[in-house]
Amino acid sequence: METYNFAIDLCAEHIAIYRAGQGVVLTEAPIVLLSGKGKNPKEIYCGDEANELINKIEDCKVCYPTACGKITDFDNAVILVNNMLKKVEDRSILKKRNLIFLVPCGLSKADLDRYMDLGYALSAKNVKLIPRVQDIAR
Repeated sequence: METYNFAIDLCAEHIAIYRAGQGVVLTEAPIVLLSGKGKNPKEIYCGDEANELINKIEDCKVCYPTACGKITDFDNAVILVNNMLKKVEDRSILKKRNLIFLVPCGLSKADLDRYMDLGYALSAKNVKLIPRVQDIAR
C-alpha cells in the first residue's frame, strides 16, 4: 500500500496543502504573477507573496490558474503548486512524491484528467483523486 505524502485542495479561494501526519501545512492564494510580454512570460511570484505584490509591480500579468475547483491554466497551476510543495516538503521525499487531490463532485472526465496530469507534471509517483466532503454534503 502506497503512502501519500500530501493532499492538495485547489477547490477553495485559497489552496490548502495537507501533509501526512501533520494536517494543514500551507494555505495560500492561488495567484501567479508573470513578468515579460509576449508568448513566454516568466513567473516571478506565487501564492501569498504574489497577492501582496499585485499592485506594487508594474508590467506584470496576474494569473489565477484555478477557479471553482477547475484547473483553468495548466502550466501556471504546475508552477504554483510546485512552488507551494517546495515550501513544505523535505528534499528527501521529492523522488517519492505521492499526491492526493481533493476534487469537487461532478467534474467532467476531462477536468479529472487535468488533475491527474497535474499530479504527474509535479513529478508524483502516484496520484489519487478524492471527492471533497463539503461538496458531497450539499
